[in-house]
Order: sequence, then structure tokens, then C-alpha cells
Amino acid sequence: MTSRFLQQQTNQYCLNNMGNMGDSGDTWRIFRILAEFVEGFDTLSSLGCPSVSIFGSARPPEDHEDYKLARSIAARLSEHGYGIITGGGPGIMEAANRGAAMWTASPLASILTCPLNSTQTPM
Repeated sequence: MTSRFLQQQTNQYCLNNMGNMGDSGDTWRIFRILAEFVEGFDTLSSLGCPSVSIFGSARPPEDHEDYKLARSIAARLSEHGYGIITGGGPGIMEAANRGAAMWTASPLASILTCPLNSTQTPM
């Protein structure tokens, strides 16, 4: 009984979160994904400077060694004309944004959806 219940719950989860793979709407899913990639590449290609992506844990507090290192690296890269691209979240990404903001007015923060941590930093 328990095994059958778990299978039903798993099937329902898959249908709710991934769609019914037999739907004709899923046939076009690859094109929607491709369109998102194209849009992202177009946006990034218009930055006008070489850029570096910095992603990392959202957990380190401001006084953590890794946070300080990410902030320092981003500041030095920005100082030398590199754009800084982050996920916009707290922790390492916040540190990189703060480091970049020391040399430029607008580091680029990509807002990503993460099921575990959906907060954004004011940077």
C-alpha cells in the first residue's frame, strides 16, 4: 500500500512540476528554452567589456574569509575594466556585487530562481 501511494505521489509531483510529457505544449518546450538562451546571450554580448561570472554559496556571512576574498577579487577585476556578473543572491554573490560596486556603478546581477534560497540582495 505504501509503495503504491509513493508512486502515485511521485507521478503527481512530476505532472505538476514538469508537465505531462505527452502534452503537445511540451513539443515546443525546447524552443522556449532556446529562446531564453538567445535572449541571455544577446544581453551579455551588449555589455561592452570583458566580464567574469562569480557564483558561490549564499551562506557565508560578511565576516567569512570566502566572502572577503570574493569581494576583493571582484573589486580588483572591476578596477581593471572587467564586468562582474553574479546571481544576485546573498553570500559570495553579494560580496562580488559589493566589490564591483567599489569601481563601477552597476555590477550585473542575474536573478535566478533557486528553490532553497529565493532572497535577493539590495546590491
